[in-house]
Amino acid sequence: EMTRVAQHKDKDFDAIVPSIGQSDMSDEHQDQAINICREAYKMQHEGEFKYFKDMAEYIKKEMEEKFEDSWHVIVGTNFGSFVSYEHKTLILFWLEHIGFLLYKHG
Repeated sequence: EMTRVAQHKDKDFDAIVPSIGQSDMSDEHQDQAINICREAYKMQHEGEFKYFKDMAEYIKKEMEEKFEDSWHVIVGTNFGSFVSYEHKTLILFWLEHIGFLLYKHG
């Protein structure tokens, strides 16, 4: 039992291939955004975040630090969306079962 838990803790988040639903973002920015979300997913897995909203808050702060302005972040396993966003600042993708929608507006 202990071994299984230890192995579970050592999950390789870098190996998770994102499944991209929609992207209007440069490749470089897309990679940076995905890596920020990957880090949030890892922190949630390790017990640092209890709710998806905590992951979203972390991602928003990191995105705004890196790319400035006002970013909107939705994290969850089941959601629909219809949003207005600034040119080249939207990405919707999944890491395993968790969906991430990031976009800049306002």
